Amino acid sequence: MKTKKPLACDVTENRFRTILTFLRMAGVPINTKHASILHSTYNVLMAINAYALYLAFYMDIITHNDDLKNFMKTFRLVNSSSLLYWVHLNLSWRLRDFERLLRLTESFTWEDQPTRDPHTGHRTLAGWIPHLQKVIKYVYAFTAFYHLEQSGIRMYISHELVYPAQYPFDTISSPGYELAILMQIFATNFYMSIFFGFQLLYATLVMVACSQLQKLRMNLLDIKQEMVPSGADSGSDGGEEPGSQFCRMQTQLNECVRHHQAILQYVITFTVHSWGDITDLAQILYIYALMISYVCLFCTLGTELTLQAEMVRDAAWGCNWVGTPVPFQRSLAFIIATANKEFTLTAGKFVPVSNSTMMSVRTCESIKNGMI
Repeated sequence: MKTKKPLACDVTENRFRTILTFLRMAGVPINTKHASILHSTYNVLMAINAYALYLAFYMDIITHNDDLKNFMKTFRLVNSSSLLYWVHLNLSWRLRDFERLLRLTESFTWEDQPTRDPHTGHRTLAGWIPHLQKVIKYVYAFTAFYHLEQSGIRMYISHELVYPAQYPFDTISSPGYELAILMQIFATNFYMSIFFGFQLLYATLVMVACSQLQKLRMNLLDIKQEMVPSGADSGSDGGEEPGSQFCRMQTQLNECVRHHQAILQYVITFTVHSWGDITDLAQILYIYALMISYVCLFCTLGTELTLQAEMVRDAAWGCNWVGTPVPFQRSLAFIIATANKEFTLTAGKFVPVSNSTMMSVRTCESIKNGMI
C-alpha cells in the first residue's frame, strides 16, 4: 500500500506552524495559496485598523501638545510602533521572497539531529527550533494577559483608552468608547503578532542555517578510511578494497559539497548585501559620522557639567572665609557639602553621560566590528 507523500507546503506548515500563525494573525497572508474571502477581508481590515491607529497617535499629539506628560506617552508609542509598521510593510512587500526562503528549508532536515549535546547536556540548535516556538507561545500568552489586565484596570478606574489616541468620533460616551476599545484590542493583536512572529521567524531561519552547518561538519568528520589490520588481505572479511573505499569517500564528499552549496544559497537569500554602490556607502558613512558626533557632543557636555559642579566646591573653599562670622562659614560649609555629592548627567538613570562612557561604547563597537 502506497503512502501519500506530504506536499512541500504541508512540510513548511508543520515545521513553522507557530510562526505562520502569528504572521497571519497580523494580517500577513504568508504561505497561503488560495486565501478565502473571509481571510482576505480580515487582512485588509487588520491593516486599515492598525495604520489608522498610527494616524490617531499623531492626531493626539497635535491635539494635546500643551500636555507634556500625555505628549511623551503618545510619542513613546509612536516611536515603538514605527518599527512594527516598518516590519509589516517589509513582510507584505516582499512576501514572495520570504515564502521562497521558507521553501528553501524544505531540502534540509534537522529532525534526525540530536536535541541535546551528549557532552554538556544543553539543548542543541536543532532542538531549539521546535522548542523555541513553544516558548514564544507562552511568552505571547503572558504578555497578552499582562497587557489586558493593566489596560482593564485603567479602563475601569479612569475610563481611559488602551492607547492615547484621537479619533474622529466621540470616544468618551457609548458606543464610541466601546468601538475605540475594540479597535485598539485588534491593534494590540497586530502589534504583538508582528513582533513575536518576525522575531521568531528570523531566529528560526538563523538556527536552521546553524544546524545545517553543524550537520555538514559532522558529515565531513564522518568521511574516514576504514583501517585494515596489517598482514590481512584487502579482500578479507571486514576489509574494503582501496578503489571502492575511495569511491565511497568521494561519494560522501560530493554529498557534503552539494549540502554546503545548498546552505550557502539559503544563507545568501536572507543576508543583506551592499552591492558596492558608492552613493549608498557615502550616505551610510555620513549618517554614522553624524550619530557619532551627537554622542561625542552629549558626552563631552555631560563631562563638562560634572567638572563645573566640582569646581563650585573648590571655589567655595578657596574664597576668603577666614575670620568671617560663623553663619557665613556655615553657609559655605553647606555649599561645599552639597557640591561634594557627585553630580552626573545620566541617560535614563542607567549610564553616565560622560567621556568614559563614550570611550567604552567605542571600544565595544570596535571589538564587535572586528569580530564581524
